[in-house]
Amino acid sequence: MTCKQARVFLDTTALLMAFGAGLKKVPPPTFLTDPTAERITFEKCIYEVFMAFRGIGGKKPSEGRQDWAKRYLQADTDPHAVDRLANKFHDGRMSPAHFWVNFIGEAAADLGGYERAIHERVRHEDREAALAEHAILMALAEEKRKFERLCDEFLEMLKQHEVRTLGYAQVFSGEAYDLETIGCHPQMLSRLFRATTIPSEDFEIVYAAIRGRADLLITGDGELHKCSFSLGLNLPLSPAAFCKPSEYEGKLAAWRRHERFAEFR
Repeated sequence: MTCKQARVFLDTTALLMAFGAGLKKVPPPTFLTDPTAERITFEKCIYEVFMAFRGIGGKKPSEGRQDWAKRYLQADTDPHAVDRLANKFHDGRMSPAHFWVNFIGEAAADLGGYERAIHERVRHEDREAALAEHAILMALAEEKRKFERLCDEFLEMLKQHEVRTLGYAQVFSGEAYDLETIGCHPQMLSRLFRATTIPSEDFEIVYAAIRGRADLLITGDGELHKCSFSLGLNLPLSPAAFCKPSEYEGKLAAWRRHERFAEFR
């Protein structure tokens, strides 16, 4: 008999765990490779992953995002986190580090022309300083290429393992875009604000899992697991759906047995 396919929602911590496994050359977690499951995530989770690559985000230590870049991005081909860029190129100042994360894309368009202009137009006594500045811009442009390459590798992982992304428009529209999203209106959010204790930074993600009709929500965030009990028993997503990565196989088996129980921790 064919088992019903479970719809499994991967939050930011689960996505980072899966991608980190690839970087460390260790087997991927089961929730990423399970052929019996349909995997989904939310656009915000993708953004949070990209910010983790930059060493940004994660107010709660239990998320594991604050130091993810330091733990996983150690190769010469990996991009530097923003604080490391600040120390290496901007005398420890964070504001210019953030500025050049964006502006280097425009400045890098003609760095070759900039170098020629230095040799042609800058006085000899000022040329060394100008070339040193040009070298910094070249290094920042290379950092941007490393970051973009890492993002592309992450998106390729999602494609390879058939992880479908729910977009903001799909989640927060009052319409059901297709039969695979639950038709609850965004006004439901105002009720959830008062009825639950889901942290604000996780609220959209949990709501996306509800809209996406998730059967299980994989997260390594211990605080979110505790707060999930405030969802109660009458929502499409119950506390029993919240699953630590290490619990995946057991939780999936319980779901197949139609067991919807969660133990207080």
